[in-house]
Amino acid sequence: MRIAWRVVSVRTPAGQICDTPEELEQPRPQRAAWLVRSSHYSWSTIGRYAEFTYVVLALTALTQGPVLTLWTRQTQPGQLPSDYAILSTYLAIQMPALALLARRGLPWRGRAVVVAGIVVLVGWLSLSTVWSTVHIDTATAVVALVATTCFGLYLAVSYSLLELVTLIVIGMQAGLLVSGWSIARHWQGSRDSIGNWVGIFFNRNSLGPPAVIASAGVVVLVAVLVKRRPPLWWSGVAVLLAVGAFDLRLQLNGDSATSWMVLAVFVGSWALWQIAGVIARRVRDDGRIRSAWALGIGYFCVVSVVTLTALVERNRVSAWLGRPPEFDGRGLHWSANWAGVQDRPFLGWGWLAAWHTPEFRVRLSPEIASDIWSHSAYFDLLLGGGVVAAGLFVAIVVAGFAGLADMALRVPLIGALPVALATAILVANTQESFIIGNHFLWALLIAALCAQPWAANGRSVPIIGASLTPDTAPTSKDEQ
Repeated sequence: MRIAWRVVSVRTPAGQICDTPEELEQPRPQRAAWLVRSSHYSWSTIGRYAEFTYVVLALTALTQGPVLTLWTRQTQPGQLPSDYAILSTYLAIQMPALALLARRGLPWRGRAVVVAGIVVLVGWLSLSTVWSTVHIDTATAVVALVATTCFGLYLAVSYSLLELVTLIVIGMQAGLLVSGWSIARHWQGSRDSIGNWVGIFFNRNSLGPPAVIASAGVVVLVAVLVKRRPPLWWSGVAVLLAVGAFDLRLQLNGDSATSWMVLAVFVGSWALWQIAGVIARRVRDDGRIRSAWALGIGYFCVVSVVTLTALVERNRVSAWLGRPPEFDGRGLHWSANWAGVQDRPFLGWGWLAAWHTPEFRVRLSPEIASDIWSHSAYFDLLLGGGVVAAGLFVAIVVAGFAGLADMALRVPLIGALPVALATAILVANTQESFIIGNHFLWALLIAALCAQPWAANGRSVPIIGASLTPDTAPTSKDEQ
């Protein structure tokens, strides 16, 4: 990022104003050009920080708690806010990102297969409006999905990895700070019926993800500061540790099992790729491995097998974690989901339409008769777009991991952020429906799968202290 030059005005013996002592000896045309460059750099810097501020506010809104709380407090007691008012708010927040994405273009370079797959998947789910059993609900859900997908692509094309993780940590804090305040002040609804902390979010599984994602970002930033040791690095570490401790305290008292799993998977995945990267860089100085793509696919297969095994043995896993059987009763939802998939395996019921369709709901057991969520994003894909949507999503993830492996091996610490973040979100989607519009986890998943070590469209942006372009990479420890 360029920083505006300091301007010091001085007066020449002839009474003319010059901006720096060096300008005294320059001809007038050169002085004018210097002034133009200085003004351009100043406005460029202001615009960049304004864009940072926008992203922080947008991420805060997409955690959903702040927006829902704001609208709920604007309605009369006992009434629910309008769904269209909430949707309009989310769309308005994401519109600037869509405009900037249209100007900068999609992140094709190095991620063409992933981006093309995302476009096809979203297009297919949009097309499902035609055969949806609930056309209006599907159309609304599709509009939200398209907007948040574009927001994720905007993040991927606009920010380096270090910028992105910093913005994520900051963006999570507003909702968490207000939640901490509401809990301390005993606001109505800040705790659930059994005393778990909820804050301004609607349940503990909504409070948990922002808290653990921010904590995961803190882990990465602390590691970067300790390695780089810039001036006053220890003060930055102290601030980050305090932020992480506050966020983890909220999660500890909210006690969301899904969120604990997200944090554990992120840290474990990130640490695993650090070890793999150290080994790769010892084999070759630049860490380039010809079969890195195969390593990424193999990693995806291992994660998939471990996750599927845990789901099959969910009662044993629940007992080991000290949780109720069937992952807090999710087995009832999954049984209904599977029956619905068998009814319409190829095209599905339309995006997010099944749980709003009377024909589907008649099969729900009394324990879940009032629920409207499948508690599994993968069942959402199967129910919403059939095996076509599920197959497209698997292809996107496989291609994403194949492309991210090389960066995770070559770039220490920060390079493994996308693959670790994507892994954690993908595992979390086995328990909750996070592949939805207007939710920050879907935007972050898109940004992670499309992440690249340089900004797109030829604008070189450093990952961390070194500028990486498609044709260059760190070749020494100092550059890394």
